[in-house]
Amino acid sequence: MSNKNIFDQNPRRARRYRIIKIRRFILAVVVLLLIAALGFFGVRHLLDRTGYSSESGFEKFAKETMKSIDGDTKMYGGEFQYEYGEPMSFATVMPATGYEAIDTAIADVWAQDRLNFENDNQTVAQQNQVALMAAYEASATPYDAESVAVHTYHYSNIDDAESLTERVDCYNIATKTGGELTLSQMFYGDYNSVFKQEADAYLQEKYADYLTEDYAAQIDAAAENFILTEDGVKFFFNSGTVASADQGAISMTIPYEKFDGVIRTDIGKRIIDPNKPMVALTYDDGPSVDNSTDRILDVMEKYDVVCTFFELGERVDEEGDRGAELLQRELKLGCEVGTHSYSHPNLYELDTAGLQEQAQKSIDAITRATGQPPTIMRPPYGNGNDEIAQIFGLPSINWDVDTLDWSSRNADAVIEEVHKIGNLDGCVVLMHSIYSSSAEATERLVPELVDQGYQLVTVSELLQYKYGYTPIEVKHYGYFFRPESGE
Repeated sequence: MSNKNIFDQNPRRARRYRIIKIRRFILAVVVLLLIAALGFFGVRHLLDRTGYSSESGFEKFAKETMKSIDGDTKMYGGEFQYEYGEPMSFATVMPATGYEAIDTAIADVWAQDRLNFENDNQTVAQQNQVALMAAYEASATPYDAESVAVHTYHYSNIDDAESLTERVDCYNIATKTGGELTLSQMFYGDYNSVFKQEADAYLQEKYADYLTEDYAAQIDAAAENFILTEDGVKFFFNSGTVASADQGAISMTIPYEKFDGVIRTDIGKRIIDPNKPMVALTYDDGPSVDNSTDRILDVMEKYDVVCTFFELGERVDEEGDRGAELLQRELKLGCEVGTHSYSHPNLYELDTAGLQEQAQKSIDAITRATGQPPTIMRPPYGNGNDEIAQIFGLPSINWDVDTLDWSSRNADAVIEEVHKIGNLDGCVVLMHSIYSSSAEATERLVPELVDQGYQLVTVSELLQYKYGYTPIEVKHYGYFFRPESGE
């Protein structure tokens, strides 16, 4: 018997059957709508997680990206700001440290990054996505210092090829002066060996399957990319350097106790007053293993002042352990160690390969001797330019007071050349640490300058506190680097 005959004989049963069919249809429609909704929102979630498809999507994407920072993102305040565009978008949470030099340096880096980004992406089609984002983390420390690390993210999704890279720029601040701490103001010994050993062990343990072929060399490159924290020194490895790019930027904190004997206990305590006169004494061509360099250092220690040594890599190598001891003492006293090339050639006469050799060999020699690379360079004969500075990867500085000690070899004549200048405020004075006459001149000049109220500072400190330059840029400051000179 057919269903129709059954329903004809029992109308109530037929009505119940029709109700069941309607309910089943409604249930099926609801299920389909739920599946569609879940699919839609699932796709939306995926877009928001790995990219963005609208202004609100970009806002959420940028905030999620910045959440990857594991340090304090609120210490210096800062508001989330964004600009949505097709294809180009921007987002920032920038710190307001209150230290003018640091805030200016951070703002300048962002401005240059943005300009480069805009220039590089002028031809990107509108249907694609490119974004530049920056946010920060900051930390108090056990010293008279604070630190901030700015994370810059470069996102692109062009023709469905998606990438996100991260770069970290670090600033360590002397809170008493508001200036950026130099490497030699934080470490005086072989911190580099400690860092390399700890970094290698950490990366082998955490990222063994993702390490790049040249990760060991990339560890070296990150030795100066750190901030001081409450608990230790936090180092950063940019994306794609020590590990594959999909691992993002990597950070690791090495406890302070690991650096016992090489980290200063007085970080940030030395005060430089930008309103008081200052002068930078500098010494080329060392180290000298007779008593000339030691005599200069004895004076610095006696009067608790500092200077800058531009050392020849070849001489550092030739003098062996004794040369290394002198450079280590220079750093321990708070002096700055720069490179004066490896073998003192005229750098103008070298091709790119020759310049690279002079740079690398001299930097390696100083790093082997001290455990840390030079922070500044001076070209032999003063023959430098921005291109040479870029190859050395260091700020380059000459002088504006030549004592002619290399010619006279006479202490009286050296002092007379200095006296000719009169006002030495803001001057860089050239001498050489290999002459006993220069050591004698130093023994007489330093107490005289101290009595006259001069602060004796390093070249990097002079640039920073007298002229407002943060000498991290790869630039040749030449002979007359001061603003009034037009350079």
